[in-house]
Amino acid sequence: MRSSGLILTYIKRIGCSVESLAETIQKLVVVCVNNSEIIYRVKDEETLRKKMYHKNTTDLFMIDDIYAIRILVDSVEEAYLVLKKISSAYVGYLDHDYIKTPKECISLLNKGKFFRQIQFIGYKNNVPFEIQITTHEFDSINKSLHEGYKKIYSTFLKNL
Repeated sequence: MRSSGLILTYIKRIGCSVESLAETIQKLVVVCVNNSEIIYRVKDEETLRKKMYHKNTTDLFMIDDIYAIRILVDSVEEAYLVLKKISSAYVGYLDHDYIKTPKECISLLNKGKFFRQIQFIGYKNNVPFEIQITTHEFDSINKSLHEGYKKIYSTFLKNL
């Protein structure tokens, strides 16, 4: 992966690649669940700049999802076991529990559908990163809902 500017500053401060962070998290997860999947990504620089603009900040470290790691498990019970393990390994906080309190989509396209995942913001070297925990079943629903959100959000940003 080629990185520049803001992303390189982030990587330098957090002190690891997203791949190595995901590997460390995978080692924690396998202790409490058998059939998990780890997906990760680094936010691209253009999207990061737009998010910083939208949040009205010039502080890169106010953006908590530059590194994002998604953990897929088989059941809701496993999701909470993983959350317990992750929150004992990393300083951080529960940002949202959309499994306990599902987030209803407000767009007309997805009205009556619910987004379901746990979002934990962890810190490594005082740098935030996002961990999403959900089930395989919820993830497929969440992906389709997120695509609709991205289209609406993208249109909003273009009109700024």
